[in-house]
Amino acid sequence: MLSRIKWLTFLSLDAPLVAVAWQALFSRESENDLSWYHYLIVFMSVWLGYAADRWFDNRKSNRPRSEQHQFLARHSRFVQIIWIPVLLADVILAFSKLTAGELTRGFALMAASLAYTFFAQRCRHIPGYPLLKSLLTAFLIMASATLFLPAESISQTSTLLCLVAIWLLFASNCLFIRAWTRESEPRSGRLAHLLAIGSALISVIVFWTPMKLVGAAAVIALVGIVSLNVLRIRVPNQPRRTLADICLLSPLLVILLT
Repeated sequence: MLSRIKWLTFLSLDAPLVAVAWQALFSRESENDLSWYHYLIVFMSVWLGYAADRWFDNRKSNRPRSEQHQFLARHSRFVQIIWIPVLLADVILAFSKLTAGELTRGFALMAASLAYTFFAQRCRHIPGYPLLKSLLTAFLIMASATLFLPAESISQTSTLLCLVAIWLLFASNCLFIRAWTRESEPRSGRLAHLLAIGSALISVIVFWTPMKLVGAAAVIALVGIVSLNVLRIRVPNQPRRTLADICLLSPLLVILLT
């Protein structure tokens, strides 16, 4: 079982699934009904960015040696063949279905993604790079999940608290994974704990707002990720990484149970 779930990471499906799961919960809690194409556009867009980022990683002379990067290196031609049709489908669907305002937000997010790619590929040696990269990655996933929320919903205090909690949750997840795969970076683990505590505190506050189920989903995810960190010696590295991302699918559990 553990050996099979790693394919979610190998195929770059974990981040798109996480974005869509939180998109569904935010849509429900804000009473903003989204159409099927909103979810599909977010899924494809996140996958495109995630797969492209790994492809750029493999173009470097000192490319990462993780299993998922090695998998992509072996099958780079196949991934490129899939990537182009997905990009075309994403663009066609966006221009045929989205409103002008939604397209504008989409282009803004695309610009942010391109800026992130430049940062991730060119700024690896600056001080604090692991924290900055994790915060930026988390921001992009969070922004993707809330891309189609109306402005009036985002401006509400309860929603803003949720966004900060989720941002810290995603960033702590990135840092935990980095600490697991890079034993030479103990600071990443300490930062992950600090961000997780911050996310937990804000999530508890969210319990007393109309967005309480978002706070509940964040706490469930945090419990799962921290438990994996405690049990990290017993769980192999690659499945542990995928399980950490699966913990971020907690909105699906909340939706099913409520």
